[in-house]
Amino acid sequence: MPNWAVVERIVEIIILPALGWFLKDRYGRRPRLIRYALHPSAVIVKQTPPLNDFAVHVHALVVHNAGRGPATNVRIGHTFLPNFSVYPDLQYSVEKLPSGGMEIVLPLLPAGQDVLVQYLYYPPLVWTNVNTHVHSDETTAKAVNMWHVRKYSMPVNVIIAVLMLIGAVTISYFVWAFGTRVL
Repeated sequence: MPNWAVVERIVEIIILPALGWFLKDRYGRRPRLIRYALHPSAVIVKQTPPLNDFAVHVHALVVHNAGRGPATNVRIGHTFLPNFSVYPDLQYSVEKLPSGGMEIVLPLLPAGQDVLVQYLYYPPLVWTNVNTHVHSDETTAKAVNMWHVRKYSMPVNVIIAVLMLIGAVTISYFVWAFGTRVL
C-alpha cells in the first residue's frame, strides 16, 4: 500500500510544475518560427550566337509563425544578399552585419502568418551559401525539410481516418483479449 502523503508530495513537487511548464510551452501566447527552403533550381538562359548561354539560380525561403503570439524583429540572415523579393508586401529593412553579411529584418510577424522571400542570383553562388539563420527576439526558427506530398479530398481523408480508427480498436481488443487470457 503506497504512502499517499509521499505520493501527494511527489506530484506537488515534480509532476505539477512539469505539467504547467508543458502546458505553457504548448498553449502559451508565444511565437514559434519554422523555416522552409523551397525549390532551389537553376535555369539555363539560351542566347543566340555569338553570346554565350548562362545560368540563373533561384530559391525561396518561407518563414512561418506557427505559434499563438506575434514574433518581433524577425531576422533572416545571409552570407551574401542577392536580388530578392518579399511576399506579402510587408514592412522590412536590410541591415549590414559586422561579418560582412546582411539581414532582412521584419518588425512584426503575426501568429499564423507566412512570409516568402524569393532569391535570384548567378553562379558560382548556390542556395546553400545564401541563408544563414532566422530568429526573432523571442525564438530561433526551426529548419524543416520539405517534401511534396499529395493532398487528398475531405471524403478520402474521412475514409482513411475511419479505417485507422477501426484498426486501432481491433488491435486494442486483441491486446486486451490476449492480456486477460495470459493473466
